[in-house]
Amino acid sequence: MGPGRVRRSICYDALMRRLLVIAAFAACASLFPRLAGASGSIGGDWTTGNGYRGFDVKGDIDLDSKGDWNGAASYAYAHSKVGTESRSNQFTVGINHVMDEQWSSRFGFTGWEDTLNEVKYAGPSFGITYTEYDSPEADSESYRVAFDNDFFLYKADQSSAARRVKVGNAFVVIPANQGDVSLGQWHPSMLFEKPVQPWLIPWAAISHSFYSKNPSLIEDRAGRPAFSSSSGALNGLVGGLFNNTGQLGVDFKLPAHLRLSLSLGVEQQASDNTWSTTQNAGLTGLFFDHWRAKVSWSRSIQNGLASDLVTAGSSWLF
Repeated sequence: MGPGRVRRSICYDALMRRLLVIAAFAACASLFPRLAGASGSIGGDWTTGNGYRGFDVKGDIDLDSKGDWNGAASYAYAHSKVGTESRSNQFTVGINHVMDEQWSSRFGFTGWEDTLNEVKYAGPSFGITYTEYDSPEADSESYRVAFDNDFFLYKADQSSAARRVKVGNAFVVIPANQGDVSLGQWHPSMLFEKPVQPWLIPWAAISHSFYSKNPSLIEDRAGRPAFSSSSGALNGLVGGLFNNTGQLGVDFKLPAHLRLSLSLGVEQQASDNTWSTTQNAGLTGLFFDHWRAKVSWSRSIQNGLASDLVTAGSSWLF
């Protein structure tokens, strides 16, 4: 078999594995409501941009008749040719619990792997949200505060061959037979939301990351792939690992069940302390009480280079 056929066979096998994941996800999501009479949703997104292609499938389902407990799961795939080429897969599972009218909590687990650069991470996430209402009988919220924490362990496998990767603006050569590298990360984040009017909701989010070792140990081995966003992360547009991040945004509740979201963000790279920026704009709509559709545009500017992504997605509420 020639090299071209081998590559086509590998791509075909990878595609079939992803299709099987999607099919299994859809089958499980459609089966549980029939068995338990529960409500939930299933959907997916497709993202494309400068040297980037990706998609995800996701769903959630109520685990009790009151909807106080909810389970969720997702699978995401991304292929980026920006900087060092990366091809990643991510699985997440989680449980959300509404404790009372003001308090809710969540717990999840994330597993992510870049199969081209042989770097991976996994770990748990948990968070809690407090919502204050104008009065005990009021339906509209006065403000909302959310705290999230991610605990991830990164690992770069031993390299069997020399590779040329991009870190920042420079290309470096990774010698062959380099040993395994591991790194721990604690990533706390906070979001504050304060409605000004029922249709106008400004919000702000900040986060900081603590590392057990110098994060450049991972980036120097794997280049700077676009590490996938975790449950508490602000975004996954800018590649690499962060020290500090911040974001300001505003949501507009529009007529006809439409919602417009705008935000600006900044990210400080952990390896060289340089700052990057992100801009986001998205429109979400609910149609026929069961079908939710969305489209969004995002731009990141890192090391003076701009990268644009467009996402379209839909989900079915049952």
